[in-house]
Amino acid sequence: MRDVPRDPKTDVADMTQPTDERDACSAPSGESLSVYRSILTTTSTYSLSLLFLRFTSFLMMPILTRLLTTADYGILELLDLTLYVFGALVGVQLGQALFYFYSSSEDDQRTTVSSAMAGSIVLGIGIIGLLLGYVLSPVCSRLVLGTPQYTTLFQLAFGNLGVGVVIETGLSWLRVRNLARPYVVLSIGRNLLSAALSVFFLMRLHQGVASIQWGALLSGIPLALYVCVHVFRENGFGISVRALWKQTKYAAPLSISGALMLVLHYGDRFFLVRTVSLSDIGIYSVAYKLGMIITMVQNPFMLFWGSQMFRLVQEPKGDRLYIRISTYLLFVVTFVAVALSLFVQPLLRLMAAPAFSGAAAYVPVLAVAYVLRALGDHVRSVFNLEDRTEKHLTCNLVSAGACLALYATLIPRYGVWGAVLSTLGGFIVFLLIGLWEAQRIRYFALEYRRYFHLAICSGLCIAAGKLVPVRDWWLQVAWGVVLLVMWLLLLATTGFFDRAERRYAIDALMLLRRRLRLA
Repeated sequence: MRDVPRDPKTDVADMTQPTDERDACSAPSGESLSVYRSILTTTSTYSLSLLFLRFTSFLMMPILTRLLTTADYGILELLDLTLYVFGALVGVQLGQALFYFYSSSEDDQRTTVSSAMAGSIVLGIGIIGLLLGYVLSPVCSRLVLGTPQYTTLFQLAFGNLGVGVVIETGLSWLRVRNLARPYVVLSIGRNLLSAALSVFFLMRLHQGVASIQWGALLSGIPLALYVCVHVFRENGFGISVRALWKQTKYAAPLSISGALMLVLHYGDRFFLVRTVSLSDIGIYSVAYKLGMIITMVQNPFMLFWGSQMFRLVQEPKGDRLYIRISTYLLFVVTFVAVALSLFVQPLLRLMAAPAFSGAAAYVPVLAVAYVLRALGDHVRSVFNLEDRTEKHLTCNLVSAGACLALYATLIPRYGVWGAVLSTLGGFIVFLLIGLWEAQRIRYFALEYRRYFHLAICSGLCIAAGKLVPVRDWWLQVAWGVVLLVMWLLLLATTGFFDRAERRYAIDALMLLRRRLRLA
């Protein structure tokens, strides 16, 4: 699947030609339209698990904030960060390798799946859960929290990490078979059980901060056993050392490059704490969390695309599908970024205290940064498609280095704005270096003209929202609605959508109207 010579002029229709000509050669057929519908339906299904996770976290917050101290929250934050680093470095993502090798013809699919599951058991339970949990927990407790008294807490956390490796591989098997509903049911079921057990350990057994880890571990073990039994029953217990070694080589760069993403997401905090007040950092953190709402749209799509792209792009019109999916993904995440930028002031007034109102100024720039991150993640999927996962590591090294340089230069001079601009600059590098490397490996005639069109229209509407100050809450909402509708009309009337897309949009609206009348 790698280094296949391609002629970009014959791969796809020329996206720079006039719209009417492009309509004729790119109008979706009934078959391709069903693909888009399948993508939308499956992505919506996956989003249920992520939305439920957010909803459960929201419901748990009043309980946790009343029964845990602020110091307990600090311990949880440091614990999560430590395990994130360990998980990225040693938790080889065999589930990601499963997507590639399951779709290739190099090995038997049943052997591929059973080898990945057996490898995840050895790695997760044996190495991470038992070996690292026993050896490193006392060291981590001393280094991270300054005392050995939290050794048991780290042992529980390493156990959770190990069980999670097994669960991830089992759920990846469901994803590669496009079984979104069982995936969602199992994910929601574990989340519910984990929340219930955490509350029980917290309120009845008074386990304090360890309650969260106990809940996660005791809810994860049954799910890990279930996916193991299910996978081996369906695929047998045939293990190939050769297949497992190839999967490990494929997945290892993905794991290490994931650790480098910590620099892009959290590295600015280490510079801010030496430059601005804790109050400013708190305001920035709220703005950052709002900007990350973009990932709530991107992540469900990636749950589908990450497992199914190998099959879809191999089909006769796979290149054209990839190109259009890139455009549609950018359109959707840009819509969310524009809406977030236009409604951020009334949203903050509704959700946060007045002291956090300053976050509204940072949100549009951070939202744009995460739009670039979403497009960058998508174009980098070529690395997975062509078995060039080492490029993730190379690109993330460059991006992390550029981001650190920006942090060191801008934050001491501009404070919070320096962190915001550094985040934007880091994700620009993230996109550009990934796009450059991906296009060298496999060329796709991406619709750059439409990208720029979308950027200009979005910039105009966001600027209008900032230049016209509105203080009343209801007027802020009304002005945001007006500008969002203007954004859509601007795109529709200036040629962003082609004739086929306009026709399908009108048909969808008419169908919705008929259904509303019948209701």
